Amino acid sequence: MRSTPPSFQPGGASQRLFVLGAGRSGTSLLTGLFRLSGLHMGDAPYAPRLANPHGFFEDREVNSINEGLLARCLPQRVDPGACGHGHDVPGEGQRWLARLPPEITPQATAELSSRIRAVLAKGMTCLKDPRFCYTLPAWWAALEPGERVRHLCIFRHPSVVVASVLHECRSAPYLANLAISPELIFANWCLLYRHVLEKHAGNGEWLFVAYDSLFQASTLDRIEAFSGHELDRGLVDPSLNRSRAEQMTTPEAEAIYQKLLERSQGSSVAGVPFSEATSAPPTGVVIWHVGRCGSSVLGQCLSQHPAIQEDNEILNRWMPQQRGDQPLPELEAVLETVRRGRRKPVQVVEIKFLAAQHPGLFGLDPLALADRLSPYGWQRHVVLERSNVLRRMVSHCIGQQTQHLHLSVSEAKPAPQAITLPLEAITVGLETRSLLEWLDIMTVGYRELRQGLAPRGGCLDVIYEKHLQNDPLVGYRLICEDLGLPAVSVRVGLQRTNPYPLTTLIVNFEELHSLLTPTVYGWMLEES
Repeated sequence: MRSTPPSFQPGGASQRLFVLGAGRSGTSLLTGLFRLSGLHMGDAPYAPRLANPHGFFEDREVNSINEGLLARCLPQRVDPGACGHGHDVPGEGQRWLARLPPEITPQATAELSSRIRAVLAKGMTCLKDPRFCYTLPAWWAALEPGERVRHLCIFRHPSVVVASVLHECRSAPYLANLAISPELIFANWCLLYRHVLEKHAGNGEWLFVAYDSLFQASTLDRIEAFSGHELDRGLVDPSLNRSRAEQMTTPEAEAIYQKLLERSQGSSVAGVPFSEATSAPPTGVVIWHVGRCGSSVLGQCLSQHPAIQEDNEILNRWMPQQRGDQPLPELEAVLETVRRGRRKPVQVVEIKFLAAQHPGLFGLDPLALADRLSPYGWQRHVVLERSNVLRRMVSHCIGQQTQHLHLSVSEAKPAPQAITLPLEAITVGLETRSLLEWLDIMTVGYRELRQGLAPRGGCLDVIYEKHLQNDPLVGYRLICEDLGLPAVSVRVGLQRTNPYPLTTLIVNFEELHSLLTPTVYGWMLEES
């Protein structure tokens, strides 16, 4: 069996593209960029679903062949349909989560070799499967001398992958009988990339792509130049970058991740060599807000910057409705886990600052929480405010009643969904209060937060109506400027969900109008 790809002619478009990387790392998005290239991706693709709304760009026959290759190398479960002996060994369809030691190389039977050749006979191909990390040599053996072969290996921070895989295992029926844990997923991630780095990457042409960089035009340019094919850039949707780290990475996984980063660019993050950027003292930024004020679209823009790691609402998973029966951890343990996950020079976190929101989980006020964040490096502050707190509350109530919280720029704007606004009992976080009480709490809360942050280094004010509502890039550039970073080109991934007059959105508008007109909040009734 050939253990290396055949020699091929440099330059020109690739005749064979292999896309690989750990599952839930962006292999589908990377492969989908070639969907208009004319390359054959298989005859039986998987249909899109919530995990990959644009599709998987993965062929059932390719998966089946790789499953067969791996099945010959793995222990067998006593009963694949039950959690008995070997219940942590992936069964049929689950072997992208296999843990295969590097000293084992899957060998193809005559039947599997014949099926591989049949796939390759379809013409110029772009084939994707995370299992290629293990099975690539079996496919190389079926290639003809002189074929132009290139490999695209995508990777994502292991702690983010673990969170995404855990969610997939909880929600996908075909994984229901597989015993899984963060430790097993970290082991799978390490072994997949060890096979690539130790056994495969020294042979043939390779381009390593960091998932976070896939939303940058410069990375897409590099992929086009490497592959020789024009990409469908319209598929790149920043709203799909939604998973966040929830587990502290292992030393082995972090070391492999650093090797992959060196392979991917060997260069720089916003003009700073990566080795210097990651060893430099971190810049920690806290964005304080109350929700429904543009934080998602702003966070997505920031996350596309090569020097900024946007970790979203780091405490939200511990709110009662999210954590379920899990015990509330010590705040310091949570902060240390997030800090250890830093992989870019600037690490941004978000905190919903009302007492009924994140600080209240730990019996703190927002300023006490700021003091607890400071020793972990988060010492710069951005206050994100929606001046019209009535519109914030309306958006909150529409989201609660319709479960429609975000709208991608690629989605058609839906017709307005009118609701009856509950004026006497609205739940925000841990508390239920009247509308007027919430308007007072939020207005006073922002004022007291700014006053309290003044002796703690002050804050940068980002106002939704001024810096985000019409063009989110205004707020993005404002934060970049404050951090002393170039505002590299990024794409806006979300649009407004409720851009309609309140008279259209609120069934009981007349009642609302009578309630607020005599108050200092009357002006908010006329704002859009």
